[in-house]
Amino acid sequence: MSRGNGFRDWFQRTNRASRADNPEERSRVYGRIAPLILAFKAEVGDAEFHAEDLRRYVLLRAPEMAPASPDRILRELRQDGLLDYDVTNRRKSLYQFIEGDAQ
Repeated sequence: MSRGNGFRDWFQRTNRASRADNPEERSRVYGRIAPLILAFKAEVGDAEFHAEDLRRYVLLRAPEMAPASPDRILRELRQDGLLDYDVTNRRKSLYQFIEGDAQ
């Protein structure tokens, strides 16, 4: 019985996950996505936005990135003091950037 595409898909996901644990890879992803998130923030201003809007914005400009990367980098930017945001409606995944951040 052949392994088929299921094995190949599993192997690619596993290999991608191990690359994400690499500090150089994490730094590369941060360096690619962080400026895009800051540009998105400049465009959105203080309007509410859905998490999916941010993901779509980033992935249209960096399609090679994993879909969860924008969320992770958004949290890292907040931890680094480069921006701040409120989750205005968790159920609807609505966010709003807060002015007065370190920008």
